Amino acid sequence: MRIVRTCEFMIPAWGGNDYYACRELARRGHDVTLFTSDLGPGRYYATWYWSLNRFGKHEEVVDGFRVVRSRALANFGGDMPLTPILPFEMRRFEADVIHAHEFYNITSLAAYMTATRKRIPFTYTQERYYSVKRGAWRIPYSLADRAVMGRVRKNPRYTTAFSTSAKEFLADLGYSEERIKVIPMGVDTKAFHPEVPPVFRKRLGLDSEPLILAVARLHRSKGLTHLLNAMRKIADGVREARLAVVGRGPEEQALKSQVNRLGLQSNVSIITEHITHGEMPGVYASCDVFVMPSIYEPFGSAAVEALATGKPIVATQVGGLRDIVVDEQTGFHVSPGDSNTLSERLTLLLRDHGLRKRMGEEARRRAVKVYDWSIVAEQYEALYSKLLE
Repeated sequence: MRIVRTCEFMIPAWGGNDYYACRELARRGHDVTLFTSDLGPGRYYATWYWSLNRFGKHEEVVDGFRVVRSRALANFGGDMPLTPILPFEMRRFEADVIHAHEFYNITSLAAYMTATRKRIPFTYTQERYYSVKRGAWRIPYSLADRAVMGRVRKNPRYTTAFSTSAKEFLADLGYSEERIKVIPMGVDTKAFHPEVPPVFRKRLGLDSEPLILAVARLHRSKGLTHLLNAMRKIADGVREARLAVVGRGPEEQALKSQVNRLGLQSNVSIITEHITHGEMPGVYASCDVFVMPSIYEPFGSAAVEALATGKPIVATQVGGLRDIVVDEQTGFHVSPGDSNTLSERLTLLLRDHGLRKRMGEEARRRAVKVYDWSIVAEQYEALYSKLLE
């Protein structure tokens, strides 16, 4: 099958849904081409540029699939690159199906226009489960949706969503629920597994102290202020407990100030140094419990990686986390902003080794059964076959 996919950014070293999905589909014998921009996400990380030729493009083969990058002339909101030559590049390629990322992105519009022009079946995957633009962006977003983006959203015969929440969001916008298939982001269960050495503990200077881990952008949407409030209560009951927060973002100084204000300097480490994706299995393996206290969360790929590493998870019941964590089986759900329940659930897991072990084993089983990339790729193949019927 000749598969064309589009996304806004793709950096192989970071992994990500589009990289792994394309790699797995290529391994299964499909001819896969990914169209993307020459940028990396610039809002929280340094922008990356590729060496483009004089026509503003760059082609390469990455792990068995073709990647075509087009120069971005602008990047709206930090996650919506404008790549004018992308639709012209797409027209050069023959495809059986074209698959875009979310309905409102400019790259998705280019994919939809190409599919319509060439009469190729088109689909997209919805990640977010809430309106993407607020405040000053609300009016232009609404106008764009009525003018063109609504067509991208409504026209596919079948489409997919990363989570039940995203599916419900599309259904609320009028897309037939029967035509939406939930296909989550996956995880490399061979790289992320329980036997990985816990090398991150040495970096933190820890021996046998119980460790809670959070991997997240340092942004107010991640609920980290509530986690620090919970940690104050946890430290009162489990004095040796430690929390490591791994990530970067605009809230770094505010969170460090909160740590000092709460007197948690000896209990909390905020790690902002670069850690490669290849090193992350050792980070997850080093913790006893993983936590994701997000206020809203489109999916939660870090939670899936923790799941595959066999760690119990305490997470808010929002977005993709509703699906990833099975309450009282692979961890616990808590309400967003509820630091009291968050501290209770984390304290319970820190004190009960048997419970941690049972939930961790169930977490690993769920990761292999539901989120392994081979399972995800099979679901995409089935979707594409339905589109070609």
